[in-house]
Amino acid sequence: MPYIRLGSGRIPMRNLERQKRMDDGVKEQLSLALQMLRKTMIDNGVSMGVDKNGNLHFFDTDLYVREHRFDGIKVDINDLVK
Repeated sequence: MPYIRLGSGRIPMRNLERQKRMDDGVKEQLSLALQMLRKTMIDNGVSMGVDKNGNLHFFDTDLYVREHRFDGIKVDINDLVK
């Protein structure tokens, strides 16, 4: 049986049909939050990267370009999806 990975677990595909679908309101909220994040990052000279575990890294762009080192924060992807 095919599985889909959601967050930290695997859910059989047949169970997905029974779960509530993401409605347009939720999609719009997420889109607006991501647009705000993008603007905040641009306004503050911050870049974002993803490591091999899917964790998000937000860091000072100029410092990385000048010195090839990261100064910022790491967000564990599991903290966002659990």
